[in-house]
Amino acid sequence: MSEGVTPPTTEPPGLPAGSGKLGRIALVVGVLALVGVGAWLLQGGPATQSGATKASTDTATTAWQRTWDTAGFTGPRGRKPTAASAALTAQAGDAGGAAGIAKRLEAWRTGGALREVSLREARRHPVRTAGALADELKTGKAAPVHAVEAAWLARTMCDAAGLSCSFVVATGGTQTPLILSHTRIGVLVEGGPTLVPLGGVLTQPMPLSDELAVAWWLLVRAQAHRGASQYTEAHADIALAAKLAPTSAAPAFARGVVQLDQGLTDRGMDTCEAALAREEDPFARLFLADVVAAMDKPFKAYQHVQRVLQTTPKLAEGHVSLALLDAGRAQTAPEKDKAALLAKATAGFNKALSLEPSVPGARAGLAQLALMAGKTEEAERLLKEAVTQHNDSQAALVLAELLGMTQRSAEAVTLLRKIGRIDDERFVLALVKALAVSGKGPEALKEAGLGAQRFPGSSQLGLLLADLLRQAGKIPAAIAALEPHKTGTDGTRIIAMQAQLLLQNNQAAEAIAALEPLVLSNPTSKELYLLLIVAYGIGGKKDQQATMWRKSIAAGAATWLDVAGVLIETGDATGAETVLRAGLAALSVAEEEGQQLSMMLAMLLTASERKAAAVTMRDTYAEKIADAAARTAFVKAIDGAISGAEAEMARAAAESGGDGAADGAGAGSAADHGETDAVPSK
Repeated sequence: MSEGVTPPTTEPPGLPAGSGKLGRIALVVGVLALVGVGAWLLQGGPATQSGATKASTDTATTAWQRTWDTAGFTGPRGRKPTAASAALTAQAGDAGGAAGIAKRLEAWRTGGALREVSLREARRHPVRTAGALADELKTGKAAPVHAVEAAWLARTMCDAAGLSCSFVVATGGTQTPLILSHTRIGVLVEGGPTLVPLGGVLTQPMPLSDELAVAWWLLVRAQAHRGASQYTEAHADIALAAKLAPTSAAPAFARGVVQLDQGLTDRGMDTCEAALAREEDPFARLFLADVVAAMDKPFKAYQHVQRVLQTTPKLAEGHVSLALLDAGRAQTAPEKDKAALLAKATAGFNKALSLEPSVPGARAGLAQLALMAGKTEEAERLLKEAVTQHNDSQAALVLAELLGMTQRSAEAVTLLRKIGRIDDERFVLALVKALAVSGKGPEALKEAGLGAQRFPGSSQLGLLLADLLRQAGKIPAAIAALEPHKTGTDGTRIIAMQAQLLLQNNQAAEAIAALEPLVLSNPTSKELYLLLIVAYGIGGKKDQQATMWRKSIAAGAATWLDVAGVLIETGDATGAETVLRAGLAALSVAEEEGQQLSMMLAMLLTASERKAAAVTMRDTYAEKIADAAARTAFVKAIDGAISGAEAEMARAAAESGGDGAADGAGAGSAADHGETDAVPSK
């Protein structure tokens, strides 16, 4: 689809701590390679479906327009790629024929007004009709275009000038029949020149039917919808493209990619692989290699990459992908195999660079290998070379992360602002994190808000924005920032975070209402159980709380220690004591968990000024341990817990000026305070 295919992401990162080992910079197995895959702007193979060399006849034009009309598009989406405008008509009329149109296109291109979308950039702007594009060009600069958009501009200008023309497409060189990353399209004017709006020469040109040219344009538009998480619109465009190009596998591959983005992983993989079985495409296969690698299926990823290199051995991106897989494998391989794998990965990156000095990902990969070897300076040199000399966007991201890991987040901010890739979600995320880590919270919050507006479907930005709002004390705004993402693929995590914010905002009832269905649908999730237990406590629903913590333990999702610990952390010492005593009634202190429960209870009792009860509990359970050595160890452990609690109380008292050691410790747990606590036995 669009430029810069990346597999769907389901694990949004939190804010970085600003420090850590360099090893945290993981090898991104597919993203590095797929920056080179470029536009997934899909196509059907030009060699398999050609059109008449003469201009579209009225009958042919009516045929594809009639098919278009069956889709039922309304409003702006109903405008066909041939939709003209006053600016386009004027430009075509003033040109004075094919030579004049060619000159006009060349002036736009050389002047920078008409630019091609870089294969290393993610497209974020809409696909334009010929007329809309002409309107932008009239202002002196248009947003970057794909070859098929530029071709429709040239074609529509020729039609407006009354010229007989038809599409032609290059078939020489690397072909991407499923991904339009290397497609070159022109317009052949009868008795005149071949117009190639984006420049260059078409190698081995072949006729291209209007139907297929429309289908390609629709698939480009489908990707733009996908980028905005507008999946219904994307599927509608793909369905029409399939009608217009029934023998092409491109619409099917496009459908599979959208399904992957929607989180329908198995279905998406099956759809993509079926399309590849119909029509081979090296870059589409590298895309699938990346997806399966992200699914922890390295053997399948190797199969895809090796097949690419068998059919196109001089494809630099293929060597980058293979090297990344080798490097990734080295991280988990036995020590005896690591050196060989790292050497193989290094050779692979260098091979890719020898084939194409500017191939994306190779220098970034070498830099990451250098980091693994502790060669920070070499890694930084490689990354800076990739960024400054070859405009490698992935290298820029890795460099920004490296700068952050080495306590230079301010430099990372400068780097990312200089690149200025506000159209790429990854760069926005990196910039926001770098600003936050460098202590520029208000700027980070501002950039996160702008990013969320540009990428309304990004759950990662939504989470980041909500966290920054929370840190700024704007809890209601943080809750609202998460609302649009509750139904996405990361919905469970989003709702859980929103529930935490609701609890901070004293909205326990709303938090409980959100969490109860989640626990039912995720019966093994410890995190969700504990959060709901806390919510019941804050909401004063003690009966429901008791039922839920017992259910979580019975289901094996949480332990007695888990439940007691979270209640202590949230200040519910009474509830924690109840859980601890219930656990001790069910477990033996001779077991490790039973001893840990005893230690936690001893600390809790001591902190609530009931040391005598803690000692009584120690002696009661010690008598039940038959083995003398085990009994001695148990008594020592409990005494250590009591001493630890006393030391903490003394420290707290010193810090507060002696205003009470037990403040905040949850004092007043049962009805009595000490000497007569009844300790249940097993």
